[in-house]
Amino acid sequence: MILFLDTVSPSPTFTVIKDNKVIHSIHILDKNSNKISDRIIPAFFELQKELRLCDKIKKLVVCTGPGSYTSLRVGIAFMYGISYSKKIPLIGITCFDLFQFAIPKSNIKKTLMFICSSNDQKFIRIYSNQDDKFLIKKLDYKLQSIDIDYAEYNY
Repeated sequence: MILFLDTVSPSPTFTVIKDNKVIHSIHILDKNSNKISDRIIPAFFELQKELRLCDKIKKLVVCTGPGSYTSLRVGIAFMYGISYSKKIPLIGITCFDLFQFAIPKSNIKKTLMFICSSNDQKFIRIYSNQDDKFLIKKLDYKLQSIDIDYAEYNY
């Protein structure tokens, strides 16, 4: 089993994966608390109680950004604690790298990715032919529209 922690999205979630299928998912925040630091341990204990995870987890995966520094720090530290105490491998992956698995390789450079994270932060990733790399930009929350100089992009 794999335990995946998404601390990037506005609704942080623990997801349990077995044989490449999601078998259970639990939202960390509830209507009484909007701080991941207040809810991550109770949410994990609830998941542990339902599935008796600790002896079944073979890998831990945590989303490493982009997003709220505090949420990322809390989530990564929590997963590192489980990894260290249980001697389970921990893998960190960015949202952008995670989403690439769902996009055909031929379309990766043609795809604009938009991430909405906690604390109402927004990020985009676009491929720049001029720089021959992906550019990641944090968007100003007041921004109503985005100006992109398409001259540097082929697609």
